[in-house]
Amino acid sequence: MSPEQEKLIRKWRARSKRSQIAHHDSAIWAQRFHFCLGIPLVIASTVSAALIYATLSVEYKWVTSVVSLCAVILASLQTFLSFSEKSSSHRNAACRYRDLKEDLELVLLQPLEDNDLDKWLKDMKEKRSNVSAISPSVYGWSWRSAKKETQEENDNNSVRN
Repeated sequence: MSPEQEKLIRKWRARSKRSQIAHHDSAIWAQRFHFCLGIPLVIASTVSAALIYATLSVEYKWVTSVVSLCAVILASLQTFLSFSEKSSSHRNAACRYRDLKEDLELVLLQPLEDNDLDKWLKDMKEKRSNVSAISPSVYGWSWRSAKKETQEENDNNSVRN
């Protein structure tokens, strides 16, 4: 393995690690957003259903309408924003990037012959492109946080250095 090839593999590993962290953080936050909408939705729906059967004086009948409207708004937001699906997509992407990172680490620990390494690098480049193509976009703050966490490792292995 030439020094340039090793540097490239280390760079790809750093980038895979950054993407893994960003997708993991995005999955956690999407799940939190899902619960932040879902729990109030369940509460509002339950209260709304209970208020329908409650005997309220005429002056408090509007409460049922307001609570029902809140439940409808929360349900619409949860459906439209689909945080549960986003969380699952980010979790799957984080796993794919983790697998790439582990493959890269393995070839660093057990170097291949030059002929095998050239083919392996081409295959790895294609795998990385495929993973990137099917992965959802991460939240901007999540990417910046992952970038900050992996900046030194990324800079040390930069091909441009």
